[in-house]
Amino acid sequence: MHGSDSVEDFLGLSLDVESCCSVDEALANFMAVEELEEDMKVACSKCKVKTNRSKQLSFDKSPQVLVIQLKRFKTASLMFPTKIEKTISYGTSLDLTSFISKNDLIMASDYNLLILF
Repeated sequence: MHGSDSVEDFLGLSLDVESCCSVDEALANFMAVEELEEDMKVACSKCKVKTNRSKQLSFDKSPQVLVIQLKRFKTASLMFPTKIEKTISYGTSLDLTSFISKNDLIMASDYNLLILF
């Protein structure tokens, strides 16, 4: 199996909550493996065989501060977004251990909720 990694800095996460009931579920969906479309097959540079591709997001290390925005609107039409009218549950802490790619145990991966808008 062939793979590649890339690392990007980020300021926060914008989580889709339309099909979720909790922040934990929305984060798990955001970080889940995504199978890419059939037309996105790529020829392996070593064996030249076209292979399926998938992508998955993970944290290289725990950020010191994590900002999470919940996408509370969906675009039902081009003009007027519709508010997602449902309750999203969340705890007072959030554990990111399962989403850290290198499992860097030195960095804190358990966050306490400080501000909610």
